[in-house]
Amino acid sequence: MNLSNRVTDACAALTTAAIFFLPFSKSAAEVAGITALCLWTLFGPAGRFRRVPREVFLLYAVFLVATVVSLINVPAPYLADSLRGVLKWIKYLGFFFMSADLFGEPARFRRLVSVFMASLFLVVLNGLYQMWTGADLIKHYTVDIPGRFIRMTSSFSAPNGLAAFLLMGVPLTFVVWYRQKSWSLNSVGLVALLTLFSTALAMTLTRAAILALAVAATINVIRRVPKATWVLAAGFTAFLTSSRFIFDIYVKSLQLSDITVSERLRVWKTTWAMISHHPFIGNGVNTYFKLFPSFMPPEETFRGYAHNCYLQMWSEIGLIGAVAFTAALVWMFTKKLAAPQRDPLDGALWVGLTALALQSAVDTNFYSLQTATLFWVFWGAFCGSANVANAAYSETGNSWSRSRSFAVSR
Repeated sequence: MNLSNRVTDACAALTTAAIFFLPFSKSAAEVAGITALCLWTLFGPAGRFRRVPREVFLLYAVFLVATVVSLINVPAPYLADSLRGVLKWIKYLGFFFMSADLFGEPARFRRLVSVFMASLFLVVLNGLYQMWTGADLIKHYTVDIPGRFIRMTSSFSAPNGLAAFLLMGVPLTFVVWYRQKSWSLNSVGLVALLTLFSTALAMTLTRAAILALAVAATINVIRRVPKATWVLAAGFTAFLTSSRFIFDIYVKSLQLSDITVSERLRVWKTTWAMISHHPFIGNGVNTYFKLFPSFMPPEETFRGYAHNCYLQMWSEIGLIGAVAFTAALVWMFTKKLAAPQRDPLDGALWVGLTALALQSAVDTNFYSLQTATLFWVFWGAFCGSANVANAAYSETGNSWSRSRSFAVSR
């Protein structure tokens, strides 16, 4: 085994370890992930970017250029923060390209999924302990109690973070169970695990996550198994009407008088004022939190993220960068949805990642270390496997020309 292969295996192991530790220790996950990224960048195989579709590669190049250009408008006191913001996006793009290279290989991807499911199982057990005692075992976070409701957070600072991880865990676990040839102890265990994850997702009471998962799953089922659409619709309707409590949380509360809705609308109004100030190249990467007070009305007390990743991105790096970022998502999701599905796991990734992207329109997924790292690692695996499944790119006369099919399908 040559040095390049050893480095690749080590990077895959470190990245998988980072995903395992991500819900429990940001520091451990960061150390493992950044170590893997440095090794992969310095000693990885030649042509390590070839598994990413050319269109996505070019869109992220535009996104990164726009991020750097936004520094033009950064006030001098915030320049250091903005430079850290540039490095943050470079890190996440590095995770994306590294994951596309590493987890396009089926065995490594299966290990990543298995380790993620094992980590999420521990997270949910910790969450159940939290619901029973009032605080989790690891971070000693208390249950989230807005008003009369009790919401599971486990080792996350907010229930939305736990819900984002479960958005990936539920469809992946379902497909792993679906691929079982027959009923066995293993398949029964997977059903129990799927039930546990689904229950935990419901216990977060995160409307955006559950509705996003329903929308993503419905779109995928309509495209892949149209005859099963009515079953999915009936199941979702049954869930929403299963109790007065569920109906009030997920349907009746969706009105302007709801505090979470009205607060987001106020924040988005201020964010739009920030966008209008510098619509094309933005106010500067990583300056949203610093500049928000200067645009908000005097009576506003909110401090934090925009709770809409796309609007926040637009306000920071401008229209061109935000469009390039969003276009990469839309292009890849559309391409994969239209293509024949070679492996149900690709469908599970499509559902989970689409749900995360939809939830990001009302939440902070791309700006939270845990959910952002989860997204970029699995997004890279998704894009890498999608390109490999159709045709790998090799260096001939044109370095992006298609030359060979991937011999081993996932």
